[in-house]
Amino acid sequence: MRANLAYYQYHGNKELSKPIQEMAQLMARIPSAKESEELMGFEGLITQSYFAAWRNIDERLDFIPRVRRPPNNPINCFISFLNQLTYTITRHETFKTHFEETLSFLHSPSAGRSSLSLDLSEPFKPILSHALILRMVRKNMLDDCWFDQKEGVCLLTETGQRNVAEHAA
Repeated sequence: MRANLAYYQYHGNKELSKPIQEMAQLMARIPSAKESEELMGFEGLITQSYFAAWRNIDERLDFIPRVRRPPNNPINCFISFLNQLTYTITRHETFKTHFEETLSFLHSPSAGRSSLSLDLSEPFKPILSHALILRMVRKNMLDDCWFDQKEGVCLLTETGQRNVAEHAA
């Protein structure tokens, strides 16, 4: 996450200095975490700072707060869709091993989901999902017809899913 912001800072966006410093301070507190819940709390605060900084990269990325189920705007929708793709790929690759899919270190195990894949997909989200979102928004690659917005719910249309998946490949 920090690397995504640092990339834009390196390319002249000085407004990202404060969020990057904020994230570094939170990351410095990680070794003091005694339990996974506390570690997840730090991760949540770092993620909040990270997503809040997106508006400094491009005003169209001002989508805070992060809303997951259901997403309430195109950027939240885009994040959810690409995070799901990342999780699906991670789960597919995990099935090729003999790891127990319900074993996890951070996410709580629950029926019907591979908690291990949720854990393993976390480091890939900024690299695969978020970098693609930042690039597509900045290069004006999104189209309004890709999203279906009704009553505070935003979903990708079939056309949007296809186009995003093509860019993700």
